[in-house]
Amino acid sequence: MKVLKPDQILKVLKIDEYEELEKKLHKKYKHARIPQTEYFRLDKQQLSECKRDLSISSYRRGKCNPLFIGIITILTSPLSCIFWGIRQSSLKLAVLPFTVIFIAGYIHPPVMLNEKTKFTVHLAAGLIAFVIARKNKIKALN
Repeated sequence: MKVLKPDQILKVLKIDEYEELEKKLHKKYKHARIPQTEYFRLDKQQLSECKRDLSISSYRRGKCNPLFIGIITILTSPLSCIFWGIRQSSLKLAVLPFTVIFIAGYIHPPVMLNEKTKFTVHLAAGLIAFVIARKNKIKALN
């Protein structure tokens, strides 16, 4: 395992609320803090969690509007969730709302889908997208 030198910079992340992030990291890893310093001694699992928390996708998850994602999915298509899933690095958000189309296709053949059924499928996909985006946001903020 590579040992870091004190004050060695691995990556620079520019965010607006850096003080909130610093407080969050101090609170989360207070038991791993080296006394009388601003350093932490993290194990591999904690380090991977910290990297995930500092990633741009986690920042995007925290800033997203789940209601907006759900409404856009209802109004356009469940395929729009692929965009949000890629943007937030969330496979669940990219795939699960889209699977509603496949399930509806097995229940009702695609040629038999009327407007009411299409709206129901879009509504279900939008609700799923909203729930997933909301869970991702809550997880990113905690």
